[in-house]
Amino acid sequence: MKKLMIAASAALVATVGLCVESANIVGYQAFGTGDYITTAGAAFTPINAAGKWTCDTAVFGNDSVAGDVVYTFSSEVWNLNSWQFKGFNGSSESLGWAYNYTDTSTWEPADTVVASFELAKGDTVYFQPNDGVSGLTVSGEVLDTTKSATWTLAAGEWIGDIMNPFPVATTLADLETFAKAGDVIYVFNYTFWNLDSYQYKGAGLGWACNTFSDQTWEAIDYVVTDTSTVVLPAGVGGCFQPTDMDGRTWTVNLK
Repeated sequence: MKKLMIAASAALVATVGLCVESANIVGYQAFGTGDYITTAGAAFTPINAAGKWTCDTAVFGNDSVAGDVVYTFSSEVWNLNSWQFKGFNGSSESLGWAYNYTDTSTWEPADTVVASFELAKGDTVYFQPNDGVSGLTVSGEVLDTTKSATWTLAAGEWIGDIMNPFPVATTLADLETFAKAGDVIYVFNYTFWNLDSYQYKGAGLGWACNTFSDQTWEAIDYVVTDTSTVVLPAGVGGCFQPTDMDGRTWTVNLK
């Protein structure tokens, strides 16, 4: 299954807005203040026995208000699952989350109300605050104190979440250290509520990019050969689809 490990020296982390503190090495990162929707990559492990975040009246420990929405991508049905917080009955009793998902037996959206849901390290999460401006902070334990980090898509997985757990921006050149010709990375485009895609054409041939035009609202295709192009800023996630079932491993040694 997918695996993430993040680690960095305190000096490096401090320069990019992440903070490391305490003997347990705790890190945090802030996302999306002022944005109507943001991508939050869970690069850390929550400090609790479950090893996951339970979102009941809070998301990653951030208090929720009625109307807040959390999305995760479902590769099985190529759509987004969503949880929308219903608020409180009175001052403290939670009304739960309206959960919208695709039932694979009908391939149509289905709604239900759940008291809570879980998020885990390595999840790519899209957060839409009710007020359109509130951000989100993700914090937890950094399990390894060396200067390397690894993301793995296991053999047999045809697509999976990929996130940038490193305190530096990820460029196309970084992805080319492990990508094979035909591999595709998808990044959510908030403006058009769709996925931009980058398909690797091979060494020196660039990436075939399918994105959207502000003028036409139609998909346009072009080839990106500038390998310094940033695809995933620090902490941001997307989806990665290999051209085969051999799996992929991405390791970065931070300097």
